[in-house]
Amino acid sequence: MFPLMGEIRNWGSLGVRVIVEGSKKQIESFVNGIRDAIPPMAYLESVEVEWEPYSGEFPDLQIAPSVTSTGRTIVLPPDLATCDACLGEMFDPALPRYYRYPFIACVECGPRFTTMESLPYDRERSTMHDFPFCPQCQGEYSNPEDRRFHAQTFACRTCGPRYAVYANAGGRLEQQDVEDIPQAMAGLLLEGNILAVKGIGGVHLVCRADLDDVVLKLRERKKKRKYKPFAIMARDVDHVRTFADLPDPAVALLTSFRRPIVLLPKNDPFPLAAEVAPGLDTVGVILPYMGLHHLLFDENLPPLVFTSGNVSNLPMAVENDTIVRHLGSLADYFILHDRRIAQRCDDSVAKVVGGTPKLIRRSRGYVPEYIPLPFPCDALQAIAFGPELHSTGAFLKLSRVFPTQHIGNVTNLETLDFLGEALTHMLRLLGTEKSEVRVVTCDLHPGFHSSRLAQEWANEIGAELVPVQHHHAHHAALLGDNSVPADEPAVTIAVDGVGHGSDGAPWGGEIFVGTYAAVERQGHLQPLPMPGGDLAAKFPARMLLGALSLASTISEFNESSFPLPLSSMLPQGEPELQLVVQQLERQTQMPLTTSLGRVLDALATGFGLCTERTYDGEPAMRFEAFAAGAPAGDSLPAFQIPLVQENSQLVIATPALFAWLMEEGAFIAPLKKRQSYARACHIALAGALATAAQEVARGAGVARIGLTGGVALNTLIAPEIQRIVEANGFHFLEHVRVPPGDAGVSFGQCAVVAANQMQKK
Repeated sequence: MFPLMGEIRNWGSLGVRVIVEGSKKQIESFVNGIRDAIPPMAYLESVEVEWEPYSGEFPDLQIAPSVTSTGRTIVLPPDLATCDACLGEMFDPALPRYYRYPFIACVECGPRFTTMESLPYDRERSTMHDFPFCPQCQGEYSNPEDRRFHAQTFACRTCGPRYAVYANAGGRLEQQDVEDIPQAMAGLLLEGNILAVKGIGGVHLVCRADLDDVVLKLRERKKKRKYKPFAIMARDVDHVRTFADLPDPAVALLTSFRRPIVLLPKNDPFPLAAEVAPGLDTVGVILPYMGLHHLLFDENLPPLVFTSGNVSNLPMAVENDTIVRHLGSLADYFILHDRRIAQRCDDSVAKVVGGTPKLIRRSRGYVPEYIPLPFPCDALQAIAFGPELHSTGAFLKLSRVFPTQHIGNVTNLETLDFLGEALTHMLRLLGTEKSEVRVVTCDLHPGFHSSRLAQEWANEIGAELVPVQHHHAHHAALLGDNSVPADEPAVTIAVDGVGHGSDGAPWGGEIFVGTYAAVERQGHLQPLPMPGGDLAAKFPARMLLGALSLASTISEFNESSFPLPLSSMLPQGEPELQLVVQQLERQTQMPLTTSLGRVLDALATGFGLCTERTYDGEPAMRFEAFAAGAPAGDSLPAFQIPLVQENSQLVIATPALFAWLMEEGAFIAPLKKRQSYARACHIALAGALATAAQEVARGAGVARIGLTGGVALNTLIAPEIQRIVEANGFHFLEHVRVPPGDAGVSFGQCAVVAANQMQKK
């Protein structure tokens, strides 16, 4: 049988065009092979076949030069973890070009997004262009039988990037004469040093995770990282099991080619340093995903702290001189390579909630893959600027949403610039000019830096600016994540820390009914006072006092009602306490919030778990961990939070929960009993939200009820809501591809403007 002849051509953003000549049977077998034998990390959107008469113009089967186009979509995979075949070569001394070479890669693994400067996806448009092939690599690249045939980002020890080790001599680097870099790194780590290690999409700070004094040294150097948990890298799954519980869905995530950080329940006792994740019952774990990581753990190291190497609240540095400047006061040694990083891209983060993997941060390993909308949007191109915290941006093109990598908190100029740069890069990859964008969308909050940047872009290109209410965007993101048709409404429970409401108040405990295009708010938590405004988020004792002021007369409560004196929970002590009490008793005008996150913060303080929020979500996360420790099998105290009808809104009366806890003496009960009460609070809140959502759904004749917002990651509240909703015959919607928290807001903003555009037609 004659071999197939023809050509394969990367047609830019239109996909791949293949012309083959041969017998019909051969060609049909070839097409079926494309459909059935794709690699694990690949997916086919469609295969279109056109038959033409045989011409005989092709002497063989070749890969033809790529064509640049601005068609339908991006054709670029995310960064892929090193595959087993490459690892086998990396540890094979019989292959000197690849033996212990940390940048080993092939067509099925290695960096992609972080190296590409533009499309089509060819080496000359990547940062690997700086490393011309040696003759041996050129031979592998050109050989159709080789695993590295047209692999764009590989090289070998002869022609590829290299690492070097530098000692930090008081801010001045001294290059070390090191023959085996992973071995030298292992020695430095075992001595208790902190290393700054440049990787695929940025730099990590690395140290031993099994010694409290070493981890504490890193915390002290990072200053603003007082309690925020560090991620841990371990050698393999068996290594992880020595310090964390590993359910099957977590194993699948950890070992996937995407290699996210996965939050796992700690083993009890926890054998690593307590300073890794203080006050929490989970630890973030990641497995090696590039050659250097595997070489490092081949040196028989303990688990390592592997945390983003950035100055707090700034984007990771990616240029070597900037890395040194930013981390000069943090790292003892720098492990730097000479390959440029085209796009910084932080590690993705995931968590298993109720048996379902959920993304917290969608970044390396996922970006730049698009998420399709389940309705047509053929003429619209739009850019979304997301919220202000845990931000991503997104680009909408032809019913496909392309979220950016993790950006962070755009509360400073550097991170805001990163947001603009990431969106600009996404446009460049998609072959789209900024002037072609017709709609710019952002959060409804007028004071957000991201909203101001969106306004600047809209003014510059003459695009329509469409602000979208924060929780409406969460609602639309959940619908899009579940491919709900555009004209089918759903009820969503949108619960998080805070979002600017359409009435100007801080929302965060809402029940909506509607489609992508429009929602009605038909329920919410009872608004609670926030004495001092944003101070009540930073010092949650203020929220506790606000809740108690509605639960009963605040003067009835005294210092002995709580594990810690109330005055000790405030930075200015007794004078500040008296001032807040007076403000509440006199009903001084102050913000009122429906936020479930602030309720959880107040409860965390009442139980003596957190008096100052040092990172976003800390009080609620500590409260969740505390409640998860309730004795298994014990009957929980039970309380049903009342629902009341006010001005056509269904209101969940959370102050009644605080009154019940005070009457029960729950805050000062013995430890295990306090944990049982804490768990009961989670169950009561979940029950009230599920009950209210079901009432709204029945009234609207809606069969779908979903949960979105940051609290959808709570492992006690989310599964309980799902259990109640499904037990009553409703279809439950949960996030799978899109983060439920603020990282998914930009996707929701795109879904809202796309649906409104479709309606206008």
